[in-house]
Amino acid sequence: NAHGHYAEGLHGDMQQAKRNRVMDRFKRGEVEILVATDVAARGIDVENIETVFNYDIPTDEEYYLHRIGRTGRAGKKGKAYTFINDREFHLLRSIEKYMGTKIKQGKVPLPQDTQKLKIEKMATELKKLLQQDDLGIYRDTLVQHLNEFAPLDVAAALLKMQFTKTKKVTPQRTERPDHSDRPRQIGKRGKKGQRWQSRPPKRSYKKR
Repeated sequence: NAHGHYAEGLHGDMQQAKRNRVMDRFKRGEVEILVATDVAARGIDVENIETVFNYDIPTDEEYYLHRIGRTGRAGKKGKAYTFINDREFHLLRSIEKYMGTKIKQGKVPLPQDTQKLKIEKMATELKKLLQQDDLGIYRDTLVQHLNEFAPLDVAAALLKMQFTKTKKVTPQRTERPDHSDRPRQIGKRGKKGQRWQSRPPKRSYKKR
């Protein structure tokens, strides 16, 4: 969420009402990324899921087939990625044998690789915008405020600004309640574990 992707999570300890709300938002397309545990993911039945990521490889071949079956439904295309380490290649071989197919292997891209792909994608989109020539108000603004800089430097700065901005999520702060007037809790350890007893705060008395 901090990087601008609307994400929600599902896990087995969630109440059914909250799970339903998350799934409804995911089905409507309001949630871009859904992160789910293995158990919580089994009840997902949503169309038009583009990609499935397995952050751990299932030890059971049927579990793998069940997971990746969330995408590419009803004749549509979909992709599934599974992250594994060197010690898990035997699990990958078992899945390939079970499914009767070959899973294409690749290396996890480095941050600079993904950054390069994003820049190339944006360059393509910029080319389409330039061909439409609907930039009058933007061109006038740049001429007015950035006339002392080279056009190429301005374009590069705008590109950098686009890729370095992220949405900052500030946690909501709540006031801590004042419990100074409550009895203090004193812990005493007995033979059968921890026990607790209440003791009122000390008070001072004056002799009369």
